[in-house]
Amino acid sequence: MPKPIRLTTLKILMVLAVVILGSTQASAIEDGAYAGFYKVTFANPDTGEQVGNTGEFVFLIENNSIVDVQYEDDDWVNGKIKYKLKIDPDTGTLTGHFSERGRQGVGGIMNLRWEMKGVFIDSYFAGEATIYVTEFNGQGATPWLKVASYVFESP
Repeated sequence: MPKPIRLTTLKILMVLAVVILGSTQASAIEDGAYAGFYKVTFANPDTGEQVGNTGEFVFLIENNSIVDVQYEDDDWVNGKIKYKLKIDPDTGTLTGHFSERGRQGVGGIMNLRWEMKGVFIDSYFAGEATIYVTEFNGQGATPWLKVASYVFESP
């Protein structure tokens, strides 16, 4: 009677394979670069940024995680970056923040926090960001000083 046992085991393995393969879904976001085209909607006058300024912001994504953020202006990022951004693999929605520590700025060294939310669609990002100074020359900012707000649109 070994044949019925093998046949039953084979059936069970086939059912498990179908269930496992059927339950894995394709991710809404693929690895690669995603561009976000921003417009400044709020700017603290001390930053040199102006309302209405525009530019490009690029997210590099691997395994549903942000691994790097690049700007068109090299002066923007010159500190240590720590990402706490989360991407929903089913919807492509981004939430969270990233911190920039030790950035050389006007009058000293500062730490920034970028609060972000939005969605990745095709190879673009649409959403918004608000930047806060959390520390300036070793002194914590309480409450955090809002530096700028951005709206990201895809073309």
